[in-house]
Amino acid sequence: MPTLDENSSITSSTDVSFNDDYEIAQNISQFYNHRSASMSKLIKLTRQENIMYKLPTFVKSQSSMEDLHLISPEKLTYVDQTRPINLPPKTEQDKIKHNKEFKQVISDYEVNTKATNDERIRNVQTQLQFKQAWFKIIDSFSELDSKAFNKKFNYEKNNIRKLIWDCNIPSNNRFNFLTKILSTNQNSQDSLNTIKNSFKLFDQKYHNLSDQVKTSKNDEFDNIIENCLQRPLIKCISDNVDHAQFKHNYRYLLYIKSLSEFGLHKHDEVFLIPVLLILFQDESLIDIYCLLELLNQEVFDRDLISQLNSSLGQWADSRNIPRTLGKFSTSEFENLNSNHMFEMILQFSDKLPLSLSASSTPIVSQPPTFESIEDPISTSASACFELVSKLISLLVVYSSSIKTKTKNNSKLWQTFIVVLFKYYHLNWNDYQELIKENVSIRLNNSLDMQTNLDSFVEKWKGIYKKF
Repeated sequence: MPTLDENSSITSSTDVSFNDDYEIAQNISQFYNHRSASMSKLIKLTRQENIMYKLPTFVKSQSSMEDLHLISPEKLTYVDQTRPINLPPKTEQDKIKHNKEFKQVISDYEVNTKATNDERIRNVQTQLQFKQAWFKIIDSFSELDSKAFNKKFNYEKNNIRKLIWDCNIPSNNRFNFLTKILSTNQNSQDSLNTIKNSFKLFDQKYHNLSDQVKTSKNDEFDNIIENCLQRPLIKCISDNVDHAQFKHNYRYLLYIKSLSEFGLHKHDEVFLIPVLLILFQDESLIDIYCLLELLNQEVFDRDLISQLNSSLGQWADSRNIPRTLGKFSTSEFENLNSNHMFEMILQFSDKLPLSLSASSTPIVSQPPTFESIEDPISTSASACFELVSKLISLLVVYSSSIKTKTKNNSKLWQTFIVVLFKYYHLNWNDYQELIKENVSIRLNNSLDMQTNLDSFVEKWKGIYKKF
């Protein structure tokens, strides 16, 4: 019979054996459980990886990472781009119809794109031909004295007018050519020297002003400058301008013009001075002042301003509204005058974002620059820049005909404003609100600035011929 010690030994041995068996069984169970979970996880991950690899981009773009594991290979056979993945797929018949319509849209887009590109290439070639014509004209005038220049210009001015409508004067020659035309219009061939001598006199007066007067005038002129810098047109055409230098030159010319014989006009301070400073940055201040004075003497003279104010003032009467603006209420034109006209031009912008949802907005793949090979039309890549240049150039060329200059230049201005109202009116309540609220007038309907410029000019040219 076992002793007490032997019984204790048997019990202990049995417990150890039982514990070992339980632990082994538990370990085996855990192993298979983990093995099963690992295999399941591995299969799931492999399945998801394969699905992710096969998923179309449009599905991934519409799905979160949490949703993607719900897509099975079987479902992939039904997924297409005709509707969101959270909706049932279309029927086979609807798919066929949709694919047919989609292919037609692509085909139409390809045809339209090719037509647009072909037209653009033709326009570039035409512009290059016009530029070659300009180079020949400018070269033929380059060595002529004032008398010979004036004689040759009068002989060719009709061809030059037509060419300016079609293509701007090359930027490198623009300043000198316009200055030469204006200076030879004078009765005295010594007009430029007279203006330069006057400039030196006014400059001396400026430096003799007391500090008290300068402080008062600085506040006045700085307000004019800051207001001008906020205008959309100035923002568009001053991208590559040193603003500190621009402000300094702007204020200086405001001083000089206010000290001049005929004083500072409204169109000088809000339009001509800032525009000339930006268009002709490489010219000296004295040369820009000469062009400014020539423009005032030969283009923006009393006769033109008076004629413009009289004509624009009549638009408030329904019987005198231009026929192309017949749909507008006469209240749109109340108190319209030449100063308002200059301020309206300051509201032009070609930097507004394009609305791709608008069906009338052409999508052009080319960058927003003017096309040219040998000599850029403009380094500004701005339709506003070129439109203002064309306006000033046309006014200068038409001013060369002494007997008809007031009539022709008044016609140029009025038709310019007609185009603005008829084609670029974006539902402002009236032009005074447009100015006071500093609202932009969109000039750009595509990325191609040459197209934007041509679009305005074609409308302007057509109305000018019928006006």
